[in-house]
Amino acid sequence: MTRTNPSKTKPRMDKTTDRKEADRKQIIFTEGAKGGSGKTTLLSSLADFFLAESIPVKLIDADIDNKSRGSLSHLFKGTPKIDIRTDHGLDQFIGLVLDDNAQTVLADLGAGSSKETWAWFEQMHDSVREEGIRFLAIGLVTNDSSTTSAILDWANALQNRVDYLVVKNKVAGEDFSYLFESEPGQRFLQLAKPAIIEMERRLPDIQQEAQ
Repeated sequence: MTRTNPSKTKPRMDKTTDRKEADRKQIIFTEGAKGGSGKTTLLSSLADFFLAESIPVKLIDADIDNKSRGSLSHLFKGTPKIDIRTDHGLDQFIGLVLDDNAQTVLADLGAGSSKETWAWFEQMHDSVREEGIRFLAIGLVTNDSSTTSAILDWANALQNRVDYLVVKNKVAGEDFSYLFESEPGQRFLQLAKPAIIEMERRLPDIQQEAQ
């Protein structure tokens, strides 16, 4: 699997001290917020990191509405594009997760597909969880309050069945007050205890690809 236009930057990742937990397969997926929040850019940066470090990773492009040069399947040749809203697509996804030897699966979900994706999660969660697979849901927040609303909606649907990572995308500004100062946002932070990182302004070539 080859990145056609690799980024020269790598995200910083902390090493876990729990080796037993680290050895479990993990599905990392983007929460399908509005388009333009930076989810595909972030996921492609994570993929670049894994590939640069020769860490086995399975990529899945489940954003079927994104047919641009910035889609995951365009950036990484050989990445399957799957419609997880269909029974066939659901079977494909589970099959790829269970059959692949990579410990990490990166799945880019479609923007604005929350209810359909929640249904996908409900259908596949139990069977996949039985195999000892864990989940990490990535939510990107911008200065647009709707991105925070999307994160809260996802958390309400997924509950404690996943771990959460919130990424503060500072490309368009740094006002994240709705997440950190509103009552719903503070309740989510208290209950879900998400890891929180920042994403700085993207490099020009990546910015153009993602548009």
